[in-house]
Amino acid sequence: MKLIRTEDAVGHVLCHDMTQIIPWVTKDARFRKGHIVTEEDIPVLLSMGKENLYVFELPEGFLHEDEAAERLVAMCLGPHMTRGQAKEGKIEIKADADGLFKVDRRRLALINGQDQLMIATRMGNAAVKKGDKLAGMRSGNGVSQSFDLSFYDGLQPEGGCGGQFDSCHGTIIP
Repeated sequence: MKLIRTEDAVGHVLCHDMTQIIPWVTKDARFRKGHIVTEEDIPVLLSMGKENLYVFELPEGFLHEDEAAERLVAMCLGPHMTRGQAKEGKIEIKADADGLFKVDRRRLALINGQDQLMIATRMGNAAVKKGDKLAGMRSGNGVSQSFDLSFYDGLQPEGGCGGQFDSCHGTIIP
């Protein structure tokens, strides 16, 4: 963590929530911990009185928590599933159709055995309705050490998981 001038913060990751207070209108986090500062954010931060910001320095081999979560969701998303947006290193997957939800528990256990990574799913072989939450994934606290998932690629038969399973952790059979 280091303190830098707000004008120099573009591309850096915030260490803390930044609360914006507009009397009689709002008092809420305008920027959340883990937010990557953009050029458009600078005038807003300055108007909030933030002349300096504490930011993370991502060491070599580390990922922003949202990028790590994106890697996890890419391994889980299958047919008839929709994903939410990454927020604070978390992403949810929901059913896009009614059907039977299947989970590959062996692959799920291998991912969950890695430091700083976690995928929680509902029970496999369960009937689901469109809109039901199927899984949630999370990584790290602000930043995650870069992780090697090459062990995972070796578990997939050619053409994905094979047969009716196009996703490596789950699928919905309508």
